[in-house]
Amino acid sequence: MSWIDDRIAELRELDATIRAEFLHLTPEQSNVKPGPRKWSINECFDHLIQTSRSYESIFEDLERGTLSLSWASRIPLLPKAMGRMVLKVVSPDYAGKNKAPTLFTPTASQFDRNLSQDLLQANADLAAHLEKCADEDLDRTTVPSPLTPFVTYSLRDCILVLVEHEKRHLNQADRVRTALAVV
Repeated sequence: MSWIDDRIAELRELDATIRAEFLHLTPEQSNVKPGPRKWSINECFDHLIQTSRSYESIFEDLERGTLSLSWASRIPLLPKAMGRMVLKVVSPDYAGKNKAPTLFTPTASQFDRNLSQDLLQANADLAAHLEKCADEDLDRTTVPSPLTPFVTYSLRDCILVLVEHEKRHLNQADRVRTALAVV
């Protein structure tokens, strides 16, 4: 099994968690907030969907061979340092709280449906992009952040950021589910 296959397997494990723990929830249960400045399960999922979707054009450009990078990607060690920094703050083990960048903020506070199926689709789309990256040099290929082209990191770090970030917010959604006794 390749490194990419391992990440796709992790996405499938996350999908299994989504199906088991969240897919059965009603829209009302998915929209309940544990507090005034806290996200609901749906807001956590919308944030993950927005984040995943923001990388689609980057993966598509990479697949077509048309990915353009900023001068920052050519500075030795900068992509590696940026990747490690971003990975640290989105990791499920990071105890600090981060304010989501505007591009990734939930698009609404109430949704008319449970967003579990949308997140499963976003994960399927991401897995399809990862399969197409299997022949890329994961450490030498750099990609820009969707937030700013001046922040670049290796393709390996990009993929890790996406997977670890999802773990972080699934943990958050599970805490909401547990705290509100939404089963």
